[in-house]
Amino acid sequence: MNDKVKIEVRNLHKSFDGTQILKGVDLEIRDGEAWVLLGSSGSGKSVLLKCILGLLDVDAGNVLVDGAVANSHETNKSSYFLNKIGMLFQRSALFDSMTVWENIVFRLMQTKVCTPAEGRQLALQKLSLVNMGSGVADLMPADLSGGMQKRVALARAIAGNPQILLLDEPTAGLDPILSKGISHLIADITEELNTTVISITNDIDSALVISDYAAMVHNGLISWSGPTQEIETSGDPQVEKYIHGWVAERAKRGEQPNSKKERPLA
Repeated sequence: MNDKVKIEVRNLHKSFDGTQILKGVDLEIRDGEAWVLLGSSGSGKSVLLKCILGLLDVDAGNVLVDGAVANSHETNKSSYFLNKIGMLFQRSALFDSMTVWENIVFRLMQTKVCTPAEGRQLALQKLSLVNMGSGVADLMPADLSGGMQKRVALARAIAGNPQILLLDEPTAGLDPILSKGISHLIADITEELNTTVISITNDIDSALVISDYAAMVHNGLISWSGPTQEIETSGDPQVEKYIHGWVAERAKRGEQPNSKKERPLA
């Protein structure tokens, strides 16, 4: 990590049909840092991630990447974001009609960064990074379990060696053991690649593994931000309410969160 600001969100506003979702979000993320966005459903965290990615146009404010405004109409989003950002979608979003290796390098082949032969070789390298053997390369997504699909989606997200990695609920739908494995895999890969990371997760245990810093999104604003390891002692009422709700939900499903002492910290 260093002092260079990689992503800066300035006074960001976004509304839908007259309902304000983001109400002036400010966030500064330095190069190589890993952040997680926390918040209840409807708080605005997914909208914020999509604004950073460029999927949504903002009403006011700016998103800057490497000091340059990334959300202006003059920005060539297609080339700009293809070169800098990798994205892992919540439900993996693999193409059903493509093999595993074709899914991983789809974007690179579409932009003619590599030939099919080069793409297959690159896909095998990325599969190795996510602890998957070459035997899965020619399988279809339907042949894979949920955990395997998540790892393939991660391989696709890092295929172009992105400077920025965006993760939308990377452990959603996985059982506790798979969630733990995916979380540690993400932490290892992002450290190895020295990638700047922004994640959305509802799993505090996962957040402690995959992020250095956390931001609580509440009512369209950042109500608290700080080191993820300090989240349980933040003193912020919204953070405390969120953690209590998470613990209660885990208990309802018969799952026990790791104790604070036992949790693997980022």
